[in-house]
Amino acid sequence: MAELATLRDALDQACGRRGHVVAIVGEAGVGKTRLAAEIAALAAERDGRTIVGRAYETAQVLALGPWVDALRAGLAADPGALSGLEPAWRTELARVLPEVDGRSARRPTPADATRIFEAVEHLVTRLAARRPLVVVLEDVHWADELTVRLAAHLGRRIDTRPVLLVLTAREEHLGEATLLDVALKELRHHPRFVPLSLTALSRAETTELTRSLARAERDAGALARLDDDVWRISAGNPLLVVETVRAVRDAPAGRQAGSSLPTRVREIVAARLERLSEPARRVVSIAIMVGRDCDFRLLQHCAGLTDRAAAEVVEELVRRRVFHGVGERLDFTHDRIREAASHGLVPAQTKAIHRLIATSMEEIYGVDLERHCAALAAHCRDGELWEKAVTYLAEAGSRAAERSAHREAAAAFEQALVGLGQLPESQRTLEQAVDIRLALHTSYYAVAELKRAHQTLCDAELPARKLGDPRRAALLASQTGQSLWVTGRSREALPLFEHAAATVRSYASPSAPTDPTTSTLAPRWTHDPIKVLGKTLGDFALLTSTTLYIGAARFALGDFAVAEESFRHVIHALGESAAGEKLGMHGLPLVFAESGLTALLAEQGRFEDARVHGATSVRIAEALSHPYTLVFALRIVGHAYTVEGRLPEAITILERGRTLCEDAGLLALAPNIMSSLGYAYSLAGKPGDGVPLIERALAVLEDYGQRVWHVVVLTQLAESWLLAGDTGRAAECAERALSAARERGERGFEAAALRMLGAAALQAASPDLEKARGHYRGALRLAEERGMQPLVAHCHAGLAVAARRLGDLAAADTHRTRALEIRQAIGMPTPPLLAPHPVATAPPR
Repeated sequence: MAELATLRDALDQACGRRGHVVAIVGEAGVGKTRLAAEIAALAAERDGRTIVGRAYETAQVLALGPWVDALRAGLAADPGALSGLEPAWRTELARVLPEVDGRSARRPTPADATRIFEAVEHLVTRLAARRPLVVVLEDVHWADELTVRLAAHLGRRIDTRPVLLVLTAREEHLGEATLLDVALKELRHHPRFVPLSLTALSRAETTELTRSLARAERDAGALARLDDDVWRISAGNPLLVVETVRAVRDAPAGRQAGSSLPTRVREIVAARLERLSEPARRVVSIAIMVGRDCDFRLLQHCAGLTDRAAAEVVEELVRRRVFHGVGERLDFTHDRIREAASHGLVPAQTKAIHRLIATSMEEIYGVDLERHCAALAAHCRDGELWEKAVTYLAEAGSRAAERSAHREAAAAFEQALVGLGQLPESQRTLEQAVDIRLALHTSYYAVAELKRAHQTLCDAELPARKLGDPRRAALLASQTGQSLWVTGRSREALPLFEHAAATVRSYASPSAPTDPTTSTLAPRWTHDPIKVLGKTLGDFALLTSTTLYIGAARFALGDFAVAEESFRHVIHALGESAAGEKLGMHGLPLVFAESGLTALLAEQGRFEDARVHGATSVRIAEALSHPYTLVFALRIVGHAYTVEGRLPEAITILERGRTLCEDAGLLALAPNIMSSLGYAYSLAGKPGDGVPLIERALAVLEDYGQRVWHVVVLTQLAESWLLAGDTGRAAECAERALSAARERGERGFEAAALRMLGAAALQAASPDLEKARGHYRGALRLAEERGMQPLVAHCHAGLAVAARRLGDLAAADTHRTRALEIRQAIGMPTPPLLAPHPVATAPPR
C-alpha cells in the first residue's frame, strides 16, 4: 500500500541519520495501529529498535505518561543507554523516571519542563546511538499537554539522528486537542515531516478485503450478499470489515447485526467475547477498568488467579485476539473491543472493580505509590473510596504542578474537590478544602484562568473561617491579595498582604513588629526567619512571599520608598543560597524581588544600580534554568534599558525573552514581553512593527482579565501611536490610561499617562498649548514626589517646548536647562521631544 511505502522511505531516511516525524491520522479502526506495527517490523529487519507509548482518555492527568512508558521500554531493552549521560540530565530524567537514580522524583530545585525535554532528547540520542530508534506515540489526541509539547520539541531536533518519531491520532478528535493540532501544523513546515492521512476503504477495496477473508466461500450469491452486508456494516472501516466477515461467517443462519453502528459493533465484539472462558471474561472486565496498558501482576492479583491459571488466561485472550502484548504489559487489540466489553457492565460492577483495582495497586505497589498516584486516584474516585481519592488526586495535582503541567494539575484538584464533597465535614476535610483550593488557584493563574482562580479563593473562605487556623487564614489572605493585585486592584490587595504578614509575625514571633513597612524588619530578618518563623510550617515562606507582594502593590500604587524597602527585605532574607526556593509561587521570589528593584531603580534614574540588580536576576534565573522566571527577568531588564534610552540592548534582550516565552508556552507572560518589545521597536523608529505587537498584547491582557499591566500597555500604545503620527489615537489611549490609573490609585502610572496626554496635545494638528502645559505640570508634580527622574526630565522637556510656543522664552530656557541637568546627572542621552519612558511593572506571581 502507498502509506506503507511512504513509511518505509521515512524509516530508510532515519536509518541514514536523517530523522523524520510521521503523523498517522485517521478514524478509529482505520488501521493506524496496524501501520505502526508494520513499521516496527520493518525497523526490526533493519536492526532497529521500536519503543511505544500510548495515551488514554482516562489518564490525561498523568503528565508525560506516554513518554514515560516508551522511555522505560527503551531503558529495559538498553540499560546501557544511561551510561555516559551527564548527572545533570539524569537528575532531570529522575523527575519523570524516578528509577533512573533510585531516589525520589522530588528535588530542591524547581522543576522545569524545558530542562526535562532536553534531558529526554539526550536520552533518545543515547538510545539511538547503537541502533536506529523508532518512537511510536499512539492516540496522542488524548495526550496531556507536556506529552504533545515534548513530541514537538523532539520532532524539531532529530534531523541528524537515526530516529523516526511516529505519532498516531484520531482525526475526529483533533479539533478538541487544540495543542496537538497546533503542534502538527507547526511541524508541517519541517522538511522532514511526513503526514499520513488514512481514510476508509472504497467499496471496491472493501469487497477485495472481504473476499480475501472469505476464501472458503464458493457460492457466488452468498459472496455477493456478504459483500453487501460487510459494506453496509463497516462503511469501509478495515477493523469492522474483519470483524463483520468473521461474525457473519460464524453466525447461525438468519442471524444479522443490528441497524445502528454502535449496536452492531457491540454485537459483533460481544459475540466474540461470549466464547471466552469465565476466568478470561473476568480478566477482561478488570482490564476495562484499568484503562491503560495492564500490568500482568495487577490483573492476576485482581482476578485472584494462580500463576498457571493467569498464564492460561492470557494465552487464551491473545489467541482470540482480544489482547496483545505491549512490551511487558497487555492491552486490548482495539478500543472498540474495550468499548463493547464495557457496555455489558452495570454501575455496581464497575464500582466494585475499581475498588478491587485500587486496593490491589496499594498492595502490589506499596513501596512505589508515587509513580501510580494518578491511576490510584482515578480508581479510588470511580470506586467511591472518597477519602483515598481526595488524597491521591491532590498528590497527582501537586506532582503535575511541579512539572509546570498546570492544566493537568487543575483537573486533578477539581476532581479532588468533588471527592471532598462526598465526605462528612471534619477538621481534616476542612484543611483539605482550603489547601486544595489554594493549590488550584495557583494552577488556574498559571494558565491565565483568572476569574476561576479568584472564585476558587472565594470558595475557600468558609472552610477557612470554620477552621480558625491563623496560618491558613494568612495564606488565603495573601493569595486573595495576589488575585486582586493581578486584576489591577492593588489598593484592595495591600491591606490583605499587610494583614497576612502581621498575622504570621504575631503568632510565630509575638515580639516582632506588626507594621510591615517598618525598617526594623530588615535586621530582624537577618536571624529570626530560620530560628523563629522556620519552626512553624511555611511561616518563613509565607512572610517572605507576602512581603514581596507588599512591594509589588506599593510599586503599582506609586509608593516607591516602601516598595524598595520591601524588595530589599526579601533579597536580604533569602540570599543567593536560597535562590532556588519558590515559596509556593510560580517562579523564584528572589529573582522577582531583584527584578522589582531593577524596575523601581530605573524609574528613579538610578541606572547603574538597576543594571547590577537586573544582571543578578538574569544570572540566577539562568543558573537555575527556570524559564518562567528568566522570561520575567529579561522583560524587566529590557524595560530598564528602554527607560535609560539604550534601545539596541533593550531590543536584543526582549527578543530573547519573547523566543523563550514562546518555546516554553508561558501564556501569562507572553503579552507582557510582547508589549515591551513592541514599545522598544516604536522608540527605535519602527512604530509600524511596534504598534501591532502592543495592540495584540493589550487584547490578550484584556481577554485574560489581567490589569496590573493595563495602564502600562495603554501608555506604551499611546506613545507608539504618537510616534506613528496618529495623535488622535495617541490621545485616546492616554485618556484611557489616565482614567484607569486614577480609578486604581496608580499614581506613578498616572504621571506617565499625563505626560503622554501633554505630548499628544502638543503634537496635535491644532495644538492646545495650555492643555499640554497643564498635563505636563500634573505629571511633573507626581513624578517629583516619587523621585521619577527620567519622567521629570521628559516633563521639563515638554514644558520647554510648550513655553517656547507660547512665547515665554525665559520659562522655556529654565525648563530646557533643568531637563538637560537631570539627564546629565543620571546618564541619559539628550533626546528629541518624545524621549523613551516606559513605566515598568512590579513582579507577578
